[in-house]
Amino acid sequence: MKVNRIERRRIEQTRKRVCAYVRVSTDSDEQEDSLVNQTSYFKRFIARHPEWEFAGIYADQGITGYSEKRPEFQRMLSDAREGKIDMIIVKSVSRFARNTETVLRVSREMKGLGVAIFFQLQNINTMTQAGELMLTILAAFAQAESESNSANVRMTIQNKFKKGEPVWNLAGLYGYTEDRDGEVIIDEDEAKVIRLMYNLAEEGIWASKIAGYLNEQRLLTRKGCNWSGGQVRKTLRHEAYKGDRILQKTFKDARRKTRKNTGEKDQWYLTDTHPAIVSREQWDAVQKVLDERSQAYTQKKPVEKKKHHPHSRYPLSGKLYCPYCGCLLYHKWETDQSFEYWMCSTRLKWSPESCPGVYVPAKFLKGWEGIDEELVVVQYKDEYGMDRVEAYPKVEWEQEHAYSNEFHRPKPEKKEKPKKRDVAKRKHPDTPEGRRYTRATYPHSKKLYCPYCGRVMIHKWDGGVPYWQCGSQRNHYKHPEEPICKMKYLPCEISDTWGRLEKPVTVIPFTDDVGNRFFTYMDKEEYEASEECLYGKD
Repeated sequence: MKVNRIERRRIEQTRKRVCAYVRVSTDSDEQEDSLVNQTSYFKRFIARHPEWEFAGIYADQGITGYSEKRPEFQRMLSDAREGKIDMIIVKSVSRFARNTETVLRVSREMKGLGVAIFFQLQNINTMTQAGELMLTILAAFAQAESESNSANVRMTIQNKFKKGEPVWNLAGLYGYTEDRDGEVIIDEDEAKVIRLMYNLAEEGIWASKIAGYLNEQRLLTRKGCNWSGGQVRKTLRHEAYKGDRILQKTFKDARRKTRKNTGEKDQWYLTDTHPAIVSREQWDAVQKVLDERSQAYTQKKPVEKKKHHPHSRYPLSGKLYCPYCGCLLYHKWETDQSFEYWMCSTRLKWSPESCPGVYVPAKFLKGWEGIDEELVVVQYKDEYGMDRVEAYPKVEWEQEHAYSNEFHRPKPEKKEKPKKRDVAKRKHPDTPEGRRYTRATYPHSKKLYCPYCGRVMIHKWDGGVPYWQCGSQRNHYKHPEEPICKMKYLPCEISDTWGRLEKPVTVIPFTDDVGNRFFTYMDKEEYEASEECLYGKD
């Protein structure tokens, strides 16, 4: 046996593309200097290795290591997936991430792509066998350290809450600012907008309509943006505008995500901590209006379906008129019986092109039941965009206004029915007086055949008028189980015009567009051989 050695293929050594990742958790000046120093250090560190090629610095500032939503961190991973990086250098595990799950998942992904991660302080390389074990232990320590620091911070904040010391400054809230001494004061220009919001809300104007009105008046937010309905609603609900504070409205869960505190954590309510922009009475009145509107949508009672007769009479039936066409308004119900309204009869019966009409919810007409005179109902939107309804006596309205869409019911066009051909009945000239024999022979006897069943047609009489009929109906009373052929009678006045027939023919009936019935004939053998033959197929 002969053994030959296959020499290994020599791989040409290329320079590794090495980058560095640095991170600081705050935006302070000291941390910014630290970020600059780390960046300069890693540039020099990579340059000292001739076998390495500098692939860039990825730096995040002011972002916690517990979050993966770091722009430079994600950009670095994206470049590594595209094959632009061979090695990542990080100062320590805590700078890379403070979440054990994130550290292990990313390091394994990079290892699968052939990208090494080198943690300089711990001297760990993820491409080595012992690297992942050490990395797991150190990542768990980093996470525990982060959670311990967070717990200490939360405890410090809660101690401040218990003492009634707010954590965040109220000067960042719209309507407030601070003086030179750092005391919270009212910003009068913004406070005018806040008071306007509360005044409109107390009158029943919706938050979305208030936002639209403020935007039209160019009363924008502090950042110069338009108001939204949610922002206005949040402002109307904020207790700070009556001089109070609620501490710990939000908290962070185990995954460091901010959650609204709905009873999971303790809260502290502080009264009269700063100057109020609106009075407590007005603030409470606005909350009542908002609660009533919210309950109308969130706590709808199940509707009991009732069948309303279309001709039912209501207290306002026959008294409300449309301002566009002058026709009556009809009372209607939605399909689920949850909403009732009044609508222009012209628009309802005909089309929106006939009259733009009015659509008035019944709740707008509460208190009108005792009115006896006829009223013209005018629907419009006020300056805040809210739907409003006003009524005017019909007599006074017609004196000052004309109906722009006065409706006249169109007269239906009478369609003339097409006249059918008059069939003149006549007696056969050869009709014998007295008894008529059923077996008499005629010129067309045994020459005419039915197109539906193929049977011979027989000669018949009806009140002295001769005609031809399919033979299947001759003995139907003897054999009622057999189906009757649908071939109708053939008047003899038509068959007489065909003259003398030498061969048997098949009678073919047809009808024109008007309904007149005509007959023609076709050679029997030729008919049976054609595709138009209706018998003998099966």
